[in-house]
Amino acid sequence: MITIYEFALAAAACPCGEHARTSRSRASPLGRINDILLQIQERIFFRRAPQPRKLVHITAAHRLWTDSQRRKGTRAVLSGNYLRGADLAKAELPGADLSGADLTASAMSLSDLREADLSGACLHRADVRDADLRQASLSRAQAVNTDFSRANLSLADLSRATMTGAILRNASLFRACLKGAELDGADFSGADLREANLSQTDLSRADLSYANLTQANLNLASLAQAGLKFAHLFRAHLRGADLRGADLQAADLTGADLRGADLREAQLTAEQVASAILDETTTLPAGLTPPGR
Repeated sequence: MITIYEFALAAAACPCGEHARTSRSRASPLGRINDILLQIQERIFFRRAPQPRKLVHITAAHRLWTDSQRRKGTRAVLSGNYLRGADLAKAELPGADLSGADLTASAMSLSDLREADLSGACLHRADVRDADLRQASLSRAQAVNTDFSRANLSLADLSRATMTGAILRNASLFRACLKGAELDGADFSGADLREANLSQTDLSRADLSYANLTQANLNLASLAQAGLKFAHLFRAHLRGADLRGADLQAADLTGADLRGADLREAQLTAEQVASAILDETTTLPAGLTPPGR
């Protein structure tokens, strides 16, 4: 049994650097005290990863809860729990609460996490390939070097998430919100990012080759030295974007808004630039002049 002092030390060393709110939060002082005591209890019992049998029981109860339209079973509430290396592959956890959970190096491939709450969760090096995360919340999640290949993140909230070096190859992020996320060095090759909100994101050195960014919002995004070969940027919003040194060879820039964008040392042709929207605030590579100007 750990002491309250030990719990305080563990809380201070939280792997993600912050705690997510739990679904049991209450406004009254008594409710807040009860919430803290429940968190202490959870830390005591989940200091180590739950045994596979317990996870099976939790997922089974959650499945009954969803199948019965919340009339039977129990919702999976694993907020803030220690789940490092947990096997959640093919788990059916739509709408589950995993906010603030430590899921480092966990197996989550082919799992059903639609509308799940993963805000503030640690997913470093986790295997999330082919998972269904439609409309899930991953706001402020930590997912460095996490593999989301072919995952469905349509309409998901990934705002302010840290996903440096993450793999999202051929993933679906249609209308997903990634505003303010740290995505430097991430692999989005072949990803579907149509109408996604990528404003103010750090995509420097990211691989966006063959990605579909049709009508995506990339205003004020950092795309320095990013790979955008054969990317579809039809009517994309790139106002004030940093594209210095970006590789835009064969990218479709038809109707792309490049006003205020910095394209110094970027690799593209005059014909590509001519199909985009420019003004006097657009900085083009040295010696590149659009036809007819």
